[in-house]
Amino acid sequence: MDRTNFKFRIGLLILGLILFSSVPYQLSAQQITLDAKQEKLSDVLQKIQEQSQYNFLYNNTLVNVAKEVSISVKDADITNVLDKLLGGSGISYKIIDNQITLFPQTFNQSNEREIKGTITDSGNKEPLIGVTVINKRTNAVATSDIDGNYKIKAANGDAIEFSFIGMESQTLTVAPGANT
Repeated sequence: MDRTNFKFRIGLLILGLILFSSVPYQLSAQQITLDAKQEKLSDVLQKIQEQSQYNFLYNNTLVNVAKEVSISVKDADITNVLDKLLGGSGISYKIIDNQITLFPQTFNQSNEREIKGTITDSGNKEPLIGVTVINKRTNAVATSDIDGNYKIKAANGDAIEFSFIGMESQTLTVAPGANT
């Protein structure tokens, strides 16, 4: 009886490993199909979001998402879609986890500098202590001090996430020349 139980458990373990090992592959091999003619870039990005687990982050003043684009792809992976969609447009992208950041190709990504600021409550303008600040590109982490001040290293186009218990997280993109 023990030997049969042992074989059954080993069989279940092997089956579980096979099933769970295929999940990340399926997510990374996600295929996208698009057929857009003279549509706004923002509308095409929305279609990509609807077909995938990716979210787009961009600054409207730096990336023209109102311009019209055309693309036709069938069962293509995200990098092929973005290369075809953004090729020759002056727009670059960076994929971090399930977030895609769009930025002008003129951004100097190696221009890392110290970004600092003060985090306050939007209602009463009191400083927020202990807000977690994360650079999504480098995974650098900082925490706001007793006066709500923080410092973190970041480059142009980096996504900086601010999170605090009981409040909704916010993500901002570092603009050229910004230090706060």
